Amino acid sequence: MLARLCTSVPHANPDGASLRFPHFHTYRESFDDKWAVEVEIKGDLASALQFFCKKINLPEPVIQGGLA
Repeated sequence: MLARLCTSVPHANPDGASLRFPHFHTYRESFDDKWAVEVEIKGDLASALQFFCKKINLPEPVIQGGLA
């Protein structure tokens, strides 16, 4: 799966719909990774990383000492 999570930049989908952040991009044929959906993530960068890993089926990371 090609995917990315944007946490700080607004976005417009190919259909012109505006999205705030955070939003989650996934690959769609004919659109590459330009299509996204808004997601709700409560918390900090560690929460965003955990959300992303869950969405793409990666093991949840063990975070020690926080993320900068």
